[in-house]
Amino acid sequence: KRQILFTGDTIFSDGVGRTDVPGGNEEKITESLAKIANLKVQKMLPGHGNPVVKDASKVIQDILSASE
Repeated sequence: KRQILFTGDTIFSDGVGRTDVPGGNEEKITESLAKIANLKVQKMLPGHGNPVVKDASKVIQDILSASE
């Protein structure tokens, strides 16, 4: 397995997606972030910003901890 996660607008290399924009939904993004937190991934390709090409699971955990 390549363990690559395409995150779109849900999580970026430096933070989580916004819910204060048209179509934003705090409940849905919270559910999605909980699912992402349980994944074991090496690389993350967000919809915006730089890709994370090493230890993406750790980066994701750090981002989620900082956003609480």
